[in-house]
Formats: sequence, structure tokens, C-alpha cells
Amino acid sequence: MADEISNLASQSSKAVEEIRNVVNDLIANAEKSVEIMNEINVSVDQQDITLTNTKQSFQNLYERLNNCVTSVESVDTMTNSIEGQRSNVTNALSFLNGLAQDNAAVAEESSAMATELSRIVEDSSTIVTELESKANLLLENVHQFHV
Repeated sequence: MADEISNLASQSSKAVEEIRNVVNDLIANAEKSVEIMNEINVSVDQQDITLTNTKQSFQNLYERLNNCVTSVESVDTMTNSIEGQRSNVTNALSFLNGLAQDNAAVAEESSAMATELSRIVEDSSTIVTELESKANLLLENVHQFHV
């Protein structure tokens, strides 16, 4: 009977050690998840700065396009006979419009990426919170078996 108790105590001790190792691994993984979330937050902040800069670029481009349109209208009104030059300006405006459309597509893509990164950060935060809760519960359970 004493041998059985000794064996059970030994097995309990091994089980406690294994649980402690699992809990330590969970804590290490949770800490790593927090680090990754912090890196993602930095990335999201950088995306936000990039989006702000892109918005400013669009505002500047919009003002420049408005200035170009005004200039083209003035030139057309004053010099109807210079058709070749007006055609060149129109081509330039078409090119700028194409650039504006390309930039708009890039801004949309950046916005979608920022939204996705934000979702990932939120999901990661939830997972880390759950892992910490489970790790604490496991630690409490391990302390109950401590002889």
C-alpha cells in the first residue's frame, strides 16, 4: 500500500511538473503574442502616417489639378487659334487624371490594409487575453496539487 501511495505521489509530482511546463510555455507564447501585437500596432501607426501623407498629397494634387483646369480654360478663351498647344495641355491633364486614379487605387488598398491590420490586432488582443486567463486558471489548478 505504501508503494502505491509512493507511486501515486511520484506520478502526481510528474504531472504537476508537466503542467508547470505547459503553463510556462503558454505564458511565453502569450508574451510573444503581446510583442507581435506591439509590432502590429507600430505597423498600423506607420500605415496611418502613410495614409495621412497620401491624403495630403491628394489634396495638393487636387489643388494643382484645379489650377491646371483654370489655366487651360483661360488659355482656351484667350487663344482659340493655338489648338496644338491646347491639345498638349489636355493630354497633360489626362495624364494627371490617370495618376490621380492610380493614387486613389493605392489609397483604397492602403485603407483596406489598415483595416485588416486593425482587425488582426483586435483578434490578437482577444486571443492573448484568453490565453492569459487560461494560464492563470491552470496555475491555480497546479497550486491545488502542490504537496
